[in-house]
Amino acid sequence: MELFVINHELVKELRNKQEFKLALGMFNYLKNNQLENGAIFDPFVSKQPWRQYAHTFFGLSGVILYFYFNECSYIESAERAFEFYLSMEKDKRIKTTDFHNWAILMAYLFLIENTKEEEFEKLKAMLLLEIKTMTHTVTMSSGQGNNFIALRSITHLLRYRVLKQDADLEESFDLMKNYVLKWQFNDGIFYDFPRQINDKEGIPSLTYHAKIVAMVLLFSILTNDGETKKAGFKGLDILGKLITTQGEAFFYGRSNNALYGYVNAIFAYALALCMLEDNNDVFHQYCVWKERLLGFITNQTCSDGHLHIIPNKMEESRAGYDSYMYVSVYNAHGAAILLLINLLNQWDRKKIYSCNILTTEKSIYLKDSGFFIFKSDGICTCLNLKGHTLLKKYFMDPRFSSLTLLFLEYQGKDLLPTIPFTDNERIQLGRKPAAIVNYFKDNYCYKHYYRNHNPRLSGFVPFLQTKNAEYVLGESENIEIRESGEYTTIVVQGKFVELNVRGMKPLLNCFIELWNENLPFQVSSPQRLLYENSSINFERRIIIHPSFIHFVDRICSDDDKMIIPLTIRVSGNAQNYIKDMNFFSVLPSKYGFCIPLKHEIDVSSVGKMLSSKGAVDYYKVVPVNIKSKLLQEYEYTIIPFEDVNNFTPEKREMVGRYIVEIEKLS
Repeated sequence: MELFVINHELVKELRNKQEFKLALGMFNYLKNNQLENGAIFDPFVSKQPWRQYAHTFFGLSGVILYFYFNECSYIESAERAFEFYLSMEKDKRIKTTDFHNWAILMAYLFLIENTKEEEFEKLKAMLLLEIKTMTHTVTMSSGQGNNFIALRSITHLLRYRVLKQDADLEESFDLMKNYVLKWQFNDGIFYDFPRQINDKEGIPSLTYHAKIVAMVLLFSILTNDGETKKAGFKGLDILGKLITTQGEAFFYGRSNNALYGYVNAIFAYALALCMLEDNNDVFHQYCVWKERLLGFITNQTCSDGHLHIIPNKMEESRAGYDSYMYVSVYNAHGAAILLLINLLNQWDRKKIYSCNILTTEKSIYLKDSGFFIFKSDGICTCLNLKGHTLLKKYFMDPRFSSLTLLFLEYQGKDLLPTIPFTDNERIQLGRKPAAIVNYFKDNYCYKHYYRNHNPRLSGFVPFLQTKNAEYVLGESENIEIRESGEYTTIVVQGKFVELNVRGMKPLLNCFIELWNENLPFQVSSPQRLLYENSSINFERRIIIHPSFIHFVDRICSDDDKMIIPLTIRVSGNAQNYIKDMNFFSVLPSKYGFCIPLKHEIDVSSVGKMLSSKGAVDYYKVVPVNIKSKLLQEYEYTIIPFEDVNNFTPEKREMVGRYIVEIEKLS
């Protein structure tokens, strides 16, 4: 397959594809924000993010669009963007060098494969000079994610196509075969951290799983390598099981639900479709998943042509934990990748028949990566049971929280909107001395923790507070899954992690944060001072039925004598405040969490319930007039699917039966 050769006879047909329309809108948006010196200005941050890769991917898009319209204005815009990037000092582009390398190589290969030798000589010469002197930032000992290594493997392969140097080919195969492929769990998910191969503790950020799969399949197409093709298809198969009916898929890990993950996944499926020789069920299932993802990002289109980089449309405030993302950068990357996807339609010419393949499995547990998926005609949901937050690279980052609902659908409707959190409770500096102290504490003692990784904002997770410490769930240690008729019961046990909020440790952390640059030794992660393992065990039981979900939490000390059941947290500030740990054994209340979605209810109070991805209204109900001692002792929280109406006695009785069944299971 001549990947870089454009079939000009198909260009008019390709312009009608949805991915092309999205890419053209994004390119025009960026072109309208291109300065005279070629830089891409980002109006959301009022600057050009020069350390990022907007310029080179915009340049790649301009090169490809020239072949769609045969208009030199696209090449001119691309050339100015490349000139701006190449005029920078190399130390100013060091963090994203490998992204730039990839885009420059792709642009050069499209130019030399589709133009005459004398055409665009200046641009070709400029790119070729950069290719000959390319350096790579990412190494096996550098701190970037494993997805960077996958990207570097491809850049060496692309450079080999240009310069024919054996060293590039050898490096490409070494990185791909000896490292990238060995970062894939047995269940199919690629982990992005750490560097160690075959690491059972790897962190599976779904966005970067999609990127690695795309690079693996691109490698397979360029080399005709069967091993990478098999690994890539395995990664796509398991990713498809995580895609919701709404097309949402990247609800776990860094770059949470970002445009970046979606375009990489669509790219991966498009590459796979080109390699499938038969017009079979696998081909059509991949088409279904690809179209769901494409539909999801299409819904994020703005009137000016750019796409929202996170689905909550809060780009001006850069809400969420992934505030390092830029609208200009992700749109430039997205436009280029979508154009490449569109060009792959040249080879994917199979006629698609009507197909709606659904898995027959009610529940799927990916033991290595930790994902548990439950699918039914009623509820569809996903959790990560393993968790990847305990004193690791991302600490207790809520994007990696365990035991929280990652998505929740009922009869195809998404009940948890995709809203990455931002901490709206940051303390502002005031005139009172106490306000100054609190401001100092907020910005230094808890810097990069409360400000960006607040465990209180990770919903569905028990949270404890004592006089000097706060406790959140750590990594799960024991996981058991039981099937009984329509019920699936998950039992997870582990230990809490203690965060010190008062005393010498926060003060020491504060000092290190203030003086980090002036200290005579390197301190890479001063926040680690605030964390330590605790002796407090937790047990969570989750009972899932096609009509409801029920959570039961229990906490105990090592001697198993002090036990306290906890309610699920349903708002950012909700917490179980315990003044002294000795009170664990005497608190009498026991709570559960139930979602009988089929039933109409009376509303006793309404609030917001938080998940790791969004918020939804919740309704508190204490069922009455049911002859059961059980129901007189417990309060339940119910999320209805439809509008809330009167809760009839018949409905109350039905809910009561559910609750009795749940208590038997738990």
